[in-house]
Parts: sequence; structure tokens; C-alpha cells
Amino acid sequence: MNADKPKLLIVDDDTKLRSLLAKFLAESQYETIEAENGAKALSKLEEEEIDLIILDVMMPELDGYGFLENLPKAPRPPILMLTALGDIEERVKGLSHGADDYLPKPFDTRELLLRVEKLLERKKPSSSQSKIFQFGPFSFTSKTGELFAGEKRVELTTTEESLIKALTKAQGTPLSREALCESGGFTLSPRTIDVQINRLRKKLSLYAPDQTLIKTVRHQGYVLVGVISS
Repeated sequence: MNADKPKLLIVDDDTKLRSLLAKFLAESQYETIEAENGAKALSKLEEEEIDLIILDVMMPELDGYGFLENLPKAPRPPILMLTALGDIEERVKGLSHGADDYLPKPFDTRELLLRVEKLLERKKPSSSQSKIFQFGPFSFTSKTGELFAGEKRVELTTTEESLIKALTKAQGTPLSREALCESGGFTLSPRTIDVQINRLRKKLSLYAPDQTLIKTVRHQGYVLVGVISS
């Protein structure tokens, strides 16, 4: 993150909304950059070091989903997706494509600011003593949030990193959806944790196809199996 002001990329084809968001966030001590569609946003990412992306869904040329599909896997900043009010399928699709959080339109700017702050907070390095957790073929360093499968680094979204951090810390104790939300500082609803868990399972299965490392425990939640720490 930038030493002074975190730099946010606002991606929305609504010029008025984009300008209002930029003004509000600037007043809240953030630096902002604007893009009117996904294609322009990808170009901005090549030119600037961005700390967080606020991403609309419906845009010309390249919409929010297309942007997520074309976004380089590493490094990638946290992504807050703006979605249509009440459209659950749209939110799930965004999370499945790699967004870290969502905010329905219309929204209160105070809630937007809270969600931005929480996403940025989760990216700060932990000041606590670092631990290395082993599970399956993976090793996870708690302080840096880095996950490796053998010698190969596994790129994680902000939410995936927070989920692994919570699950490894639990060391074999099942965590409910509510507990995962609380321990990870998530602003997602507990039900959408399922979407993120399924996405994380698929990512881990690319490196450990014969192992189910995140298991569902009936009436209790999720557990990461075989965790040892050093």
C-alpha cells in the first residue's frame, strides 16, 4: 500500500457517480483514479500501483466480469464490486470471478467507506509473530499471507487469504460461516462465505486433485484438515 494515501481505482461508466465517488473518497484521504470501463481500467493498472478497485458490473466494451477474467492473477488488489440491488445471482457471479466484496446499488457512501477500510485493513501485514502452517502439499505463512504448493506460489485474492488465515489458525476446529466472517473481518453475508469456500476449494484442487482439504462439518461449518504449525 502507498506510504501516504492508498490509491483507489474507480471503474464505472456513470460519469456523475464516478466523479461523486472520487470527490467523496478524496475527502476521506484517499487518492483516486477513474476509468469508464474494464478495458480502460486494465490499462490504468499497467501504469499505476493500485491498492483497491471499486468495480461496477454493467459497462460498455468490457464489463465488470470481463475485467475480472482479464485481470492478471498476481499481484491483484482487493476488489469491491458494485451490484444491482437485490440481484443475488449477480453478486455470486462477481464473487466467483474473484471479487472480494460487493455493495448493492444504491448505496450509502458511509457503508462504501467502511467496506473500503476493511478491505485495505485485511491487506496490511500482521504485526503478530509469524507462523508457518502445513496442510496437504501446501505451506502458508501467516504474517505475509503467502501460500505455496511445494515451490510454486499460489496466488490468492484478499478474501481467500483471509479464509486460509482463519482456517489454519483454527488448526482442525470447524468454523461456522459466522465465525469465519468475524475472524476475517468480512463484510460479506455468512451465506456468501459458501461461494468463497467453493472457489478456494477449486483453487487448492489444482495442486492437490486427490485431496479434499476443506471439509464441511454438518451443523458446524468448515474445517481445514491436516493442519500442523511451526
